[in-house]
Amino acid sequence: MISLPFAAVGEENIIKKISGSAEIKARLSALGFAVGATVKIVSAPAETYIVTVRDSRVALTKELAQAIFVKPLPTAKKARGFFLFRKRENQVAANCSAEAGYPKTLKNAAIGEVVTVKKLNGEGAIKRRIMDMGITKGTQLVIRKVAPLGDPIEINVRGYELSLRKEDAEKIEVE
Repeated sequence: MISLPFAAVGEENIIKKISGSAEIKARLSALGFAVGATVKIVSAPAETYIVTVRDSRVALTKELAQAIFVKPLPTAKKARGFFLFRKRENQVAANCSAEAGYPKTLKNAAIGEVVTVKKLNGEGAIKRRIMDMGITKGTQLVIRKVAPLGDPIEINVRGYELSLRKEDAEKIEVE
């Protein structure tokens, strides 16, 4: 296990541990860095690192990059397919809220995952606005993209693309 700045540029790695203060951990989590996710350094100019994680490009300071500990992806598993690890990454994201005892929300769903709306939380105008967008109980949603800081989330609902704020996405329980 090595710190992210010591990983080779262009090589895929699996995040094994995130260390540092609670503030650093929260910032990295908001950017999409989680144990089990794949990360790749695209470039490392001066004191910043450009990396890809969860289909997004993110710029990290040296301090944040040093808090991420990774293990290089074995070459034999790379040949078998990237989707093996993408599936694992999706499972980690999906199970994180269930393990904590919270219902799974759209905010916690992984990129590429197909979910079904279970319940709409919220009251009044907020709930009505979500329903007006076509998100109702039983509707299938596909998570397309998540912005680098997690806000907004792009989904496919009823054949069209829709971007939702994080605060709206956490009001939508899914399964």
